[in-house]
Amino acid sequence: LLNLTAEKEYRRYGSGEAPLSFVDNPVVLLSSIDPERLLRDMQGRLCASVAVPPLRERSDELPFILPHFLGQALGRRSEGIAAIDVSVRLMAALLAHDYRPVRGAPAGFGLDQQNFRALSDLLGYIVDRALERDASETLALRAADLPPQLAGLGPRSLSDGDDGPGFVYAAPFKGPGIPTPPAMVTPTPPTKV
Repeated sequence: LLNLTAEKEYRRYGSGEAPLSFVDNPVVLLSSIDPERLLRDMQGRLCASVAVPPLRERSDELPFILPHFLGQALGRRSEGIAAIDVSVRLMAALLAHDYRPVRGAPAGFGLDQQNFRALSDLLGYIVDRALERDASETLALRAADLPPQLAGLGPRSLSDGDDGPGFVYAAPFKGPGIPTPPAMVTPTPPTKV
């Protein structure tokens, strides 16, 4: 890393290959190491340090990043699906989840991961369950699609009747702009004629 930041070139350790040059390209360095623990030489060569809080500390962003992860979860299976409806109970459960690994959880649906990888895996599991149940034009994601380990998440004030339509995301689920969930749309006042 020191060579990459100082000399703007990279050579795989132990290889006799010519170094790769990064003269005119920006280099983004991501590290899970606490900045205080990085080598002092490295700290002087980095331009900026950005601390990104974990997903559990900014759950209010979840409704706005869901379209991206839902598009990933659907992948090639998105053909014929015009919208995804995330129920109020499921959204409440997703907001209540702390996105930390669940001890003893089986691999495969996000309970052994954390942060965005956990969200991505969990939505993949939920989408798979919803597609098995119903493959209509509007894919309905419900709290019943959650893994059993997360079934109790969310406010207890929500009854089973609250597992109906909630946040509707229209296709395409990836691309520029993220649709605003209906519950967060601010109505515009009528114009005077």
